[in-house]
Amino acid sequence: MNRKNIISAIIFILLAVLTFYVIFKGNDMEAVVESVRTLHPLYLCAAVATAFFFVSAEGLRPRPPADSPCSSIICRRKGIRFQTVLSC
Repeated sequence: MNRKNIISAIIFILLAVLTFYVIFKGNDMEAVVESVRTLHPLYLCAAVATAFFFVSAEGLRPRPPADSPCSSIICRRKGIRFQTVLSC
């Protein structure tokens, strides 16, 4: 794994931890766990399936062609490329 991937992984993990901290701070975690335990299994499975579908659909969504003027922004000096649809 190269250094760029390691830094990206560390930033991702830090953001995930920060997100969970902000969401759950001030909440009684025992009450949250108890709520999940009392949840009907069908609803829990539906929530998991919906989350899986959302992530899969995001990965499969059509992207503009590479030669389209709005397909990406490229920083040639750094080799950074990311997609945007705001300029379309």
